[in-house]
Parts: sequence; structure tokens; C-alpha cells
Amino acid sequence: MTYLQFLPNVRNVIIEKIDIESLLELLKSKPSNKLEIWERLKVSSIVQITCSVIVNVLLLVFLKVELNIMGGYLFVKLINNNGDEVKLVDDLQVKYLNNVRYLIETGLAELIDDCTAVVEEIMKDIPLNEKLSHDKLNEIISDVISKVKCIRVTEDSTKHPFCKYFTNPHWTIDSFDNNSEYMTMTSQTVDVLQGIDCCHVIDKTLDSGKDQLMQQLKTSFIGTDMSEIQSVAQCTSSNLYKPVDIPLAKVIPLLNHEIHEIYKDGENHFLDILYAHPLLREFSESIYEAFSKEYS
Repeated sequence: MTYLQFLPNVRNVIIEKIDIESLLELLKSKPSNKLEIWERLKVSSIVQITCSVIVNVLLLVFLKVELNIMGGYLFVKLINNNGDEVKLVDDLQVKYLNNVRYLIETGLAELIDDCTAVVEEIMKDIPLNEKLSHDKLNEIISDVISKVKCIRVTEDSTKHPFCKYFTNPHWTIDSFDNNSEYMTMTSQTVDVLQGIDCCHVIDKTLDSGKDQLMQQLKTSFIGTDMSEIQSVAQCTSSNLYKPVDIPLAKVIPLLNHEIHEIYKDGENHFLDILYAHPLLREFSESIYEAFSKEYS
């Protein structure tokens, strides 16, 4: 529920900063620079979908870490049954969980800028009329993610490059009403987020998110081999369906449609895949276990 509450904010930042709708409105007026606008759409659509996959993973991993650290902390406080301390935790919980706003309000904008620079470089020599296969599109998105990582690589080999987007450098410096518990929790949260285990979890969950996106796009890259159809009955035969290539200009609306699928309410296969990732669950359980013991 905490994760879902933040999703509209994430979606709004992405949609407002990339602003594909404005480009589509410009096209409706049949401007003289139509080709230029299509080129911007080409970049923007890939930036939008790639950033959505990345930020959803980062948001989920971040909240899993925070909620399980807080969960361990609350467990011990409640076991001790000290009313004053439980009230203190209620206050701390709001301040502590609000740390995720750094990702949404600052880190996401940086991610979009970095991703835009990478996509412009990758897509500059791919014309709008070039046909893309499903595999080629998968390769492009994978390449974007890989190259955005390279922008943020640090000398610390255990820290994931994307830590830059969700770790506020002031968390371990600033004080919060001289509250040592808050500072301790925040410092330990940063340690977990920058650890090698978290790095591994981010990469594996990112792979799953990207694979699910491509799975959802796959049906658009399958056509019917009409030359093999000899009867109406054969129209339902699975061997009559084959992969097809699609012009890049027609891939753009497919990518734009998937944004609504990623953020939609109710049944959402993309989010279900992220939630259910076994490594993320194991990681969450180990954090809770470690911190519930640490505070006891």
C-alpha cells in the first residue's frame, strides 16, 4: 500500500518532465517541422518507458529496505510495550518513510536527464522508417539501461550505480531534532542500500521488470503468415503465427500505451512480477530478521 501511494507521484513527474502529450498535440496542427517533432517523440517514448521500469524497481527496493528496517524497529518497541516509545516511533515513521521523496523529487529528474542523453546517442542513427524486431527493441532498451549505469559508476564496487538516484547525500550529515534513533536508522538504511546484496537485488529485479515489459509488448510483434492459410480452420493454428518487424514510427505509440499499463490500478502484471520476485522477498526477510534482533 505504501508503494502504491507513491506511484501517482512518480507517474506525474515522468509525464510532466518528458511531456509526450505536448508533442502529440503539436503534430495534430500539421507543423512544418513535423519530422523534428517525430524525432523528439522517438527519443521521449524510449526515455519514458525505460525510466518507468528503472524508477519502479528503485522505488520498490527502497521501500522494502525502509519498511523492513522500520518493521524490525517497531517489533521490538511493541514487544517492550512502552507507550511513550511507540508514540515516538509513530512520529519517526512518517519522517523516515518520507526519505523516499528524494527519489521522486530529485533523483527521478536526474535519471530522466541521464536517460535522455543516452537515448539520443543510441537512437540518432536509427530512422523512423527502420523496422524493428522484438529482439532489436529489447536490445535497445537493455543497452539504454546498461549505459545509464555507466554514467553513475563509482569507485565503490559494492554500490549500485543507481544508488545516486535514491540516496540523499545529506541523510547521514543533517540532524533531525538531534534524534539519535532517527540518525542511526537512516545511516544503517544507507549502508543496506549501498551494500552488495542490494546491488544484486536491484539488477535482478530490473531484469525481471524489463523482461515483463517486453513480454507485454510481444503480441504486437506477432503476425499471421497468410501464405500458409489454406482453410478457415487453419486460422487458429499456432504455427501460422510468426514474428514480424515494425517500423520505429509505429513502435512509438506501443511504448506510450505501455506507460498506462505499468501504472494502472487493479490487475497489473508488471507490478505483480516485481512484487513476487523471490530474491527481493528473501532480501526483505533478511533485513527484517537482522534489525528485529539488532534492536532487541
